[in-house]
Amino acid sequence: MPGTPADAFFYVMVVVEHEGRFLMVQEHDHSWFLPAGAIEPPEDLGSAVMREAWQEGGVMVKPLSLLKVEYRWYPGERGITAWWRFTVRAQAKGELEGKQQPDAYSLKAAWFTMREIESLKLRSDEILDVLRDVSRGAPELPLPMSV
Repeated sequence: MPGTPADAFFYVMVVVEHEGRFLMVQEHDHSWFLPAGAIEPPEDLGSAVMREAWQEGGVMVKPLSLLKVEYRWYPGERGITAWWRFTVRAQAKGELEGKQQPDAYSLKAAWFTMREIESLKLRSDEILDVLRDVSRGAPELPLPMSV
């Protein structure tokens, strides 16, 4: 039985914590979110994590572990489409000051405590569960050695 052709899109969402604060980026609609974006072929997961944290947050990171994998199927232009998102924990390397100059990727970046994040205008409340899990020490999976 032949399979049904499907388009697939892959994304990363990056959780960077430093001394009880999380790196957040302000998007062009002035809402806040974690650094996140598409994995650009033929990029590997670790490279996408590092690129997104730098482009959107202005912070260099080292990917540490896999926190969550999500996927959804939905109707697309050419049939069924798959959406995959990998949430990865990363450690800041070097300078910690977030982006201060707006560009095509984000307006700015800053570090916030969990309590402060709960009072921000968020792009989506979905990140609160991820950040609460990290704060509570939720299990994490190792990333491949190539990262």
